[in-house]
Amino acid sequence: MNELACEQCHSFVAPTDRFCSHCGAPNKSFNDPTSTESPYSPPSPLGNIGNPAATNFELGLLGLPCVGAVLILMWVGHMHHIQSPATWLAMISFGTVIGTAIIAALEARAIGMKNDRVTGTNSPVIWFFGFLFIWIVAYPMYLYKRKYCGLPNRLWVGLLVAVFFTGSMSLMNAFLNGMQ
Repeated sequence: MNELACEQCHSFVAPTDRFCSHCGAPNKSFNDPTSTESPYSPPSPLGNIGNPAATNFELGLLGLPCVGAVLILMWVGHMHHIQSPATWLAMISFGTVIGTAIIAALEARAIGMKNDRVTGTNSPVIWFFGFLFIWIVAYPMYLYKRKYCGLPNRLWVGLLVAVFFTGSMSLMNAFLNGMQ
């Protein structure tokens, strides 16, 4: 098999692969047998970002849980028990989970993510329900798996954001239960 070395991580990449399966970098010598275009196109000015529209989703994916955590700690934490802080805690938590599920599904659709057992990527619908049912697992996993579609790997940032959000939520829940 005629494999080439990736320019970024130097692992072997098949000429029919659009991106490196190890680091997600674009394969500059990609040769699509179904394409009528020349396989030698100039490099993208965006580097390893496959879709410029998808970069707008990254801010929402990483920012929404941070905003939710800050709201929980700073706003809900200063509420009087008559203002029903437990209700607001639940609304902010569910809103954050649903919001990140929608953003992830939109980004997965924009970058063309599909079910692929080799890379472990899923369709936008599966990511949406994964976020809804097991957010703490699906959130960092999605931020890792998006590298197979040419976007940056944000696993470690995602883990920190997930710990910050779930930690603030758990801390506030324990505080509210102690008030009663």
